[in-house]
Amino acid sequence: MIVHDSIRGSIELPQKAPVCGEASIRLVVFGAGGPDVDSYAGCRVRTFGSLQYSSIGNIEMDMYQDVRKVEAIGACKRTPPAPDYSHVEPRSDVHDYEVSMDVDYTEGDHPVVFHASVRGQALEPVQVYASYDFTSDYVLYGHCGKGFVIDKVSGTPEARPMHFDTPRTRLDMAAYDPETAAAAGKWQLHLMYSCTRDALPDDVDDEAPPAPGA
Repeated sequence: MIVHDSIRGSIELPQKAPVCGEASIRLVVFGAGGPDVDSYAGCRVRTFGSLQYSSIGNIEMDMYQDVRKVEAIGACKRTPPAPDYSHVEPRSDVHDYEVSMDVDYTEGDHPVVFHASVRGQALEPVQVYASYDFTSDYVLYGHCGKGFVIDKVSGTPEARPMHFDTPRTRLDMAAYDPETAAAAGKWQLHLMYSCTRDALPDDVDDEAPPAPGA
């Protein structure tokens, strides 16, 4: 099994013999409670789950498997799981901070490097303060930590830095277009956005209509 530490973060299982004509299969786990697939990186494994062809053409492998079970074949030194920061919240004394993403968009495995800081002081762990999604349409979205919203978006101009929605609202994300940057010859991208405390209480939906008489 090969775990690709890249912008898309895919997991590949090369086949001894082609399966449905495919030399490699992409492994995915849908929903919570599934097997810790990436802990088997570098091991020979047998996987169980349904096979499907991707409905989009820009995934590295045309076929994927919805993995429900993994078994090691022979000796396997499993990789410790990544730390779980889902229950860790940003520091209460932080009200605004900056995020930067360094993206190497050339071919191959290149992890997205995140930095979060407030007045030049690094915020750790960075996973509590920043995250990203890379969609099947090649759009890169940056997110803030819990309780924060996007304020300003900037970065390599060729990557077309923009807001996904109205700034400082909960639906907003920092949006970038690395494909357009690559077409312009820009493969090393430095992308930035700032985060500020959400002004609305947790139980208020900023998309909700105003109360009568408001």
